[in-house]
Amino acid sequence: MNADMHRIWEGKRIFRSSLAARPVTEKLAMLDALREMACTIRKASKRNPMIAKNEPPREYMTETRDEGSQ
Repeated sequence: MNADMHRIWEGKRIFRSSLAARPVTEKLAMLDALREMACTIRKASKRNPMIAKNEPPREYMTETRDEGSQ
């Protein structure tokens, strides 16, 4: 295997670790941004305009649960 593939895999490992270390609320905010981008792409699509629907941003619970109530 060449050095480029090792470098790519190492970069992916570091990126995944950094995502895993982020708080859940930040991950959910990233998910909202991805959903908004997907809606924009769907709206721009001329193949099937019925797919494009306007999804409002979702509100997530931002308070942390007690450790004993899982």
